[in-house]
Amino acid sequence: MWCSERSTGNGAKPLPGAGLVPASGPRAAYGASAAPGGGRKRRSPRPRAGWGAPAGDAAELTQWEELLPHLPEGARLLWRALGDMRLLRRVLAEYGGRTLRIPVAVPPEGHALRRRLGPRALTRLCAALGGTEVYVPTCGGLLSRLRQQEIIRAFSRATAAGMSSVSAVAALAGRYSLSDRRIWQILKTTAEAPRAAQVLRALPREAGGRARRGEKDAAPARKQP
Repeated sequence: MWCSERSTGNGAKPLPGAGLVPASGPRAAYGASAAPGGGRKRRSPRPRAGWGAPAGDAAELTQWEELLPHLPEGARLLWRALGDMRLLRRVLAEYGGRTLRIPVAVPPEGHALRRRLGPRALTRLCAALGGTEVYVPTCGGLLSRLRQQEIIRAFSRATAAGMSSVSAVAALAGRYSLSDRRIWQILKTTAEAPRAAQVLRALPREAGGRARRGEKDAAPARKQP
């Protein structure tokens, strides 16, 4: 026997069979199992890939993996030491644009570096790079190429739709807060950037990420070639 649930309340007609649940019998709701005394007991949901992690986070980590070969050497060095994309992302977010002094041994709780990166990341860094200084890149070059690529494609779409070149350049200059002259310069280049570079936009824009004044674990950023 089937029982009908309440109306959706939004005026929409339910799909055939929608809103119906079996009252009893072998076709009981999925996940229910017989319990002593004839009652129903709920089974735990089936585990699935990435259980406990948002789907968006898993997709972002996949993009980071695709981006890895295109990252600066400093980022790849950190990846080899950390062996975990989540940890690499955290280091880049916290200290991008700064030179990181990595201690020989894991510092005690309360230390700024341990507080920001966590014991797991810090243990791996100390084991692989302890006693050295490592520049943490901002990946600004990739972001710049990504923006230039977007400008070139947007210009092509606009002119293909009938907009004049001058109008398209003026619109792009306003959108990206650049001068018309700079837009024309970009249009004369061939900028290529991997699609996965989009994930870099989630990193803090200011040099040094969230690391700020008075911390002894990060030295001022040095100019990198």
